[in-house]
Amino acid sequence: MAGSDRPQATIGAILGVFLRLGMASFGGGLPGWMHHEVVRKRQWMSEESFLAGIALGQVLPGPNSVNLALYIGQQLRGWPGAAAAFAGILGPPFLFILLLALLYAWGAGFGGICLI
Repeated sequence: MAGSDRPQATIGAILGVFLRLGMASFGGGLPGWMHHEVVRKRQWMSEESFLAGIALGQVLPGPNSVNLALYIGQQLRGWPGAAAAFAGILGPPFLFILLLALLYAWGAGFGGICLI
């Protein structure tokens, strides 16, 4: 499929895909799920472009999965796409940890509860 024949990704679609990935997976398997969603299922990118993103993500500092998400978003819709992918991939874990911290702070106020 030529580059111009590929379906166009919207900012909302990018955010939705990466929100789902951010909620459902973590660790080393995340690039595989990104490949499935972006290259195979939605055909937003070519295999070659995705592999270039993996290579770039590995040489840049920071988590490979976040670097790859930024690359994919930027390639699809420029900097707004990169921001949507970044918010989607890191938003759910950030909110989960924030909720745990709030629960910890709330639970620490009870004298009979010893939290580690």
